[in-house]
Parts: sequence; C-alpha cells; structure tokens
Amino acid sequence: MRDHVALSTAGAAVLAPLLGWQVLPAWAASILIDVDHYLWFLARRRRLSPRAAIRLFNQPDPPGQWGTRSLHHPAALLAVGLVAARLRRLRPLALGMGFHVALDTYHRRQLRAGREEALRRAGHSCQRCGHQGEDVGAHQWRQRLLLPSHRAGEFIALCPTCHRAAHEGGLPPARRAGAAVSGKGGGSAGVTDGRPG
Repeated sequence: MRDHVALSTAGAAVLAPLLGWQVLPAWAASILIDVDHYLWFLARRRRLSPRAAIRLFNQPDPPGQWGTRSLHHPAALLAVGLVAARLRRLRPLALGMGFHVALDTYHRRQLRAGREEALRRAGHSCQRCGHQGEDVGAHQWRQRLLLPSHRAGEFIALCPTCHRAAHEGGLPPARRAGAAVSGKGGGSAGVTDGRPG
C-alpha cells in the first residue's frame, strides 16, 4: 500500500502540470481501488477492522477469490474505460485505476521471478528446518522502507510451517538469508526483522 501511495503521488506530481486539478481524482483512484479487498473482508469476515484485513492479506497465502480484486478485474477496468470514453470527467479515474493495476502486474511478475530464483538456489529446501519438497515457498525476508526489491537475495526458502511462523514474527532473526541449517529448532535462517514479506 505504501508503495502505491508513493508511486501514485510521484506520478501525480509529474502529471500535475499537464492535468491540473484532474490529477487529484486519478491519484485517489490509483490508491482507493484497493477498497475491493476491504469490502470482501467486510462481507466474508463480518469485521470492521482494517488492521485484521491487512493481516489477512499479508499472510503467506492470502485469499485470492475473484471478489478480493473485483475492481482490479479486466472487466471492471473495461467498463470504467468505456464510460470514461463518453464522460470526460471520469477519465482521471480510469487513468488512476489503470496505473494501479499496471503497478500490480509489474510487481507480481518481478516477485514471481525473484521467488523462483530463490527457490532454485535453495534447491527447494526450507532454509530454516531443512524440509525439502514442492510445498517449500519463498518468503521476502527483507523489505525495503520504500519500493520493493525483487532480487533473489531478498527471499528465503521456507516450508509452510516456517513461512507461517515468519509472518507471525515467530522465527528468530537471521544474520543473512541462507544461513546454515541445523535442524528444526536450531538454524538461524529466517526473518531479519520479524516483518512479513
């Protein structure tokens, strides 16, 4: 979320001389499109807690049903684009939504490549407990303050149990990704700062 705000704000600053006040609706749309996640959370979980919703969507395997990203769907973007083609005042909304989805697409593609490389380097073995298998996934153990890095060195291979523990802050800090593994309770590979990836 913070990266969307930062990039959308920078984009709005660059486009302000061209778009004038119309940059504000584009900026707002590029950020508020994520309300679909929270609306799904409200409908399914019947809770008003934004913090709980953020925790849910930051889990290792967050909900991925269509409703969680309904405003991100190509049909929704097409509908907004078609209406915006006829109603000029809606064009900034379409621009902002499109910008957000483009950022999401780029991020997912880069994230997938970084994770695949990290898993390949680790031989699909959990760098915390040594478990091997197709269920081992890559966890982003170090997150930059602003704008994510997608380098393989930013990820650590973890089994599902260790991955959940990493998201809950339960793994001890590591000096570096890929530290030696010494068994289920012994290795020090894990999360450097306890923050979820």
